[in-house]
Amino acid sequence: MYLKQFIFAFSCLVIFFALSLYFQTGEEMNKTNWESFNKQQQEGDRVHHLAQVNQAYNPYTLEEVIEERITANRLLRDKTRVMEIGAGNGLALMELKKKFPDVEFYVINRRKNHNIYRRENIGGSALAAGIFTPEELKEIELPYLLFRDLDYGNAIPYGDERFDLIYSYNLLSNIKYKFEFLSETLRVLKKGGVSLHTGVGPIAFYQDGLKIEEREAYHELKKMGFDIQSNEKFLVLQKTPDKWQIPFRPHFPIPAKVDEFESKKTDMSYHLPE
Repeated sequence: MYLKQFIFAFSCLVIFFALSLYFQTGEEMNKTNWESFNKQQQEGDRVHHLAQVNQAYNPYTLEEVIEERITANRLLRDKTRVMEIGAGNGLALMELKKKFPDVEFYVINRRKNHNIYRRENIGGSALAAGIFTPEELKEIELPYLLFRDLDYGNAIPYGDERFDLIYSYNLLSNIKYKFEFLSETLRVLKKGGVSLHTGVGPIAFYQDGLKIEEREAYHELKKMGFDIQSNEKFLVLQKTPDKWQIPFRPHFPIPAKVDEFESKKTDMSYHLPE
């Protein structure tokens, strides 16, 4: 009798211990999985700092380009405007804002994500990274934020000759229709403005459906007045002519209908947390 009671009590204890271990392990696994998931999401949000971008553009620096454009615009009594395409969390842009508080900054991201889905989130990222203090953040104008897929020949939703500097970091390699993309950046670029893009890789130029040599393509662009430099690291385009047109046609036709991400749901308002 006592043996049966002992065996029953021992069995209950073993089951209780096993269940306790199971739930603790499950809880720990859930915590680990969430931390891993969160890390992957953070890495997927295109987090990059100004030093990384400048290193990719070496010997150029974004600060030098902006300072030159500020000097030129001061003579013209014009506002200096800078746009990053694919800015992710906007840390590099906010570091520039810290150095140039009077410059207008703009962001175009392809889509909203769990970290960046409205204008104030860029300020929150800069706050978390220690770029700004809460007091400093309240005194600045945050970058204007748009969500739009700029591949497939989609237009940049701004007027002609508006920006002094347009740059992207490791984005161009993911753009299929590079000709249309570069054409749009040049359209909204001011005369004398600069367009910088890393992650270029080899670029194939097509004219009348036939591939032409890269050297010949750059020669044609320079004859039209473009100051262009390219290697496997970065591409630099400076808009110098009054009239421009990229003379090369894309190899692949643009689809008749392309789904865009958040292109009609722009939220320009923001309220900083107290």
